[in-house]
Amino acid sequence: MDGKMMLLKCIFGALFLCWIAETSYGCRRSRSCEDLQYKHRNIKSGEYFVYNRRGQRYKVYCEFHRGYGYTFVSKDEIRKADMRRLRRCHSKVLVRHLRSNGKQYDTMMDQISSRSSIPLSVQYNKNTGYATPINHATMGPYLYLGFLPKYIARSHSIQGYRANGQDFTFRNCDANPNSYLALFVNPKHNDPNGYYKRCCYTKLMRDWINVGKRTSEFLPCKYFFQFEMHMGGCGGYAVNGFNTLTDVIGAALGFQFETRTKEQNEKRSFQAE
Repeated sequence: MDGKMMLLKCIFGALFLCWIAETSYGCRRSRSCEDLQYKHRNIKSGEYFVYNRRGQRYKVYCEFHRGYGYTFVSKDEIRKADMRRLRRCHSKVLVRHLRSNGKQYDTMMDQISSRSSIPLSVQYNKNTGYATPINHATMGPYLYLGFLPKYIARSHSIQGYRANGQDFTFRNCDANPNSYLALFVNPKHNDPNGYYKRCCYTKLMRDWINVGKRTSEFLPCKYFFQFEMHMGGCGGYAVNGFNTLTDVIGAALGFQFETRTKEQNEKRSFQAE
């Protein structure tokens, strides 16, 4: 009996210590790159496993910098990703694109200055409140970056996006509410809808690519998606790999996070998961 009691005491003692140490020593499973960086201060950029809210393990690419970092999710793992947890910043998203020369370029994208109070929307395989991608059925599922929701974009107003600190705009000529960048998993490798053959590779479709800054980081190819961009109403429509975007292999979304202090970690740990 004494032996069993001692064993039970050890088990409950270990569980209690793990609960006490959760915010400091990482007993809890890591659910984001942010968690991993908090637990391992000298961690290097690379692929790591994290857990979603359902307890499923999936792989992400964590890119660590001094004081902040980015999380990328691949086409293979996006269906498991916990977007709510991975995406802490709602005002901007890093869009990294891969060119046919093998080089990668970064563009920080957010709303144009006059719309800066409107958060960006990132959704998986849905676009609630925003215009539907033309290739959603042909090439889906998809990762959706929405700029202006339909109730705002459906107007003859100045619209567009901000890329690496510059506003790129157009006037919506017919109140068509397209305002998005959609990244497709395209598991069956289908060709895009034929709309791209007749419309509308404007300068706006290339501007965010042209201002991209070459990065010294290397993101594996499986993290890059085929994409379409659609703006307006006279802003343009484009699919990468065609027309003026023949040199663009794909794009990836990077979700920024900041390094947490001990106090921030403790506060977050006691919030409802």
